[in-house]
Amino acid sequence: METYLPGLGRDFQYALRNLRKSRRFSLIAIITLALGIGASTVVFSAVHNVFFHALPYKDFDRSVVFEIRNTANADGSKGRVYFSPSEFRAFREQNHVFDDMIAHQGLSRLFYDDGKSTRVLPSGASVSTNTFDYLGVLPLLGRTISEQDGRPDAPPVFVMNYRLWQREFGGDPKILGRSFILRGTPRTLVGIMPTRFNAFGASLWVPMRADEAGGNLIGRLKPGVSVQAARAELDAIAHRLQKANPRGTFPETFRVEAQTLLDGLIGSFKNTLYALLTAVLLLLLLIACSNVANLLLARATAREREIAMRVTLGATRGRLIRQLLVESFVLASAASAVGCGLAYFGLKAVITLIPAGTLPEETVIRMNAPVFLLTLSVTFLSTILCGLAPALHVSHGDVQPHLTGSGKGTAVGFRQGKVRAVLVIAEVALSIVLLRVTDRRWPIDAQFPYSHACGSRVQSEERSLFRTRLARLLQFQLERPGFHCKSQDSEKFGHPPASRPHEGSPRCSLRRGMR
Repeated sequence: METYLPGLGRDFQYALRNLRKSRRFSLIAIITLALGIGASTVVFSAVHNVFFHALPYKDFDRSVVFEIRNTANADGSKGRVYFSPSEFRAFREQNHVFDDMIAHQGLSRLFYDDGKSTRVLPSGASVSTNTFDYLGVLPLLGRTISEQDGRPDAPPVFVMNYRLWQREFGGDPKILGRSFILRGTPRTLVGIMPTRFNAFGASLWVPMRADEAGGNLIGRLKPGVSVQAARAELDAIAHRLQKANPRGTFPETFRVEAQTLLDGLIGSFKNTLYALLTAVLLLLLLIACSNVANLLLARATAREREIAMRVTLGATRGRLIRQLLVESFVLASAASAVGCGLAYFGLKAVITLIPAGTLPEETVIRMNAPVFLLTLSVTFLSTILCGLAPALHVSHGDVQPHLTGSGKGTAVGFRQGKVRAVLVIAEVALSIVLLRVTDRRWPIDAQFPYSHACGSRVQSEERSLFRTRLARLLQFQLERPGFHCKSQDSEKFGHPPASRPHEGSPRCSLRRGMR
């Protein structure tokens, strides 16, 4: 260990000195890798905050919403999400899969009379008295709604959100305890909630009476209980209620549909995030690493005479590999620092591009500790991906030809050219997949349009679209020197006969110009 650490320190000094000598190469490599790391950090920030910190509520990932779906009208309305007070009590008392359950319903046409004029306030919500305990968020000022507020003889109270408090009252804490006339009923303000608390999209919340609680229901699953198990339990309870009251509010044939609260809020946006995660975090980063690896390979090839001399003087292959990996680590570290800066500003741009209403109001997308840990992981991954192939390449093989050669470097042989060609092919393939993933006309959750070509025919519209795109691409390539295209039926290339799907398929070749 005593001899290893000084040697590692000298490797870092040597790497910094070499990179300072090749400033143009260092700048290009750092910018290329920084773009990949920055994009990965931005996407992971969005995915991490949406999936793990979308809502500031207690165990929100275990919260489930459900509805009654009329199976006889599958193509009609989505279902009934309102539940009567008796149904709410039955679901809450008879289930064995939820720790707790709450009810809420919206309040529209909310008027506020301050004694001078009547103003219309943003919409509010009436909630069951256990709602704030269920959500587990402490108030900024005052208290929240409690079980005692649901008693018939309890004085009317309400709780206000932070945004309304700032906009209408300038953040004055003295309004706490003041009486307001809401919809003709005097109510006392008992609490102000924090900034991120915007439950049910409401600006204020009033308690329901215990015997009148009903509306949209949310339940928190017990630990280890799945959404499918909760769906089966709720379906059984609902059918028991229908059997007890055949002429009630349940349709003749129905089923209970349940999903997590997060799925109910962001819907199909999860697929968009998965597509971005796949496209940017994996594909774009790999493309950037392939570019930098190609640059490092070309640079290592030019240094083969130097490396051969070091081997002759007694340097081991492990020592050479470590030196080259240290150089790639220095590049990746610098790119990581630049990438974090790009991610900080890029994240703000991404937030502005998200359509309004796509995410809950409570969701805050920002960089945090897990994001920085990912950036460090990406840095080490980039070091391995960028530096391993060149290090293994230059440390193997016979050093004698490089010693007997002249000049600062030797020509790139067949083996060197093959490695670099593989990297170029990988970049092109990853770029095509990246374009495929991010193409809005082909949704990410659909099958690849041509993955089932073996054994079955591709749909005519997809095939026509594909061939049209390919024709435009080939027409563009034909304008470049060195490309020659042969076709069995070039005039009908865009519209091949249906009985002969492969007729007219292009056969292109790249011919080098002969002098």
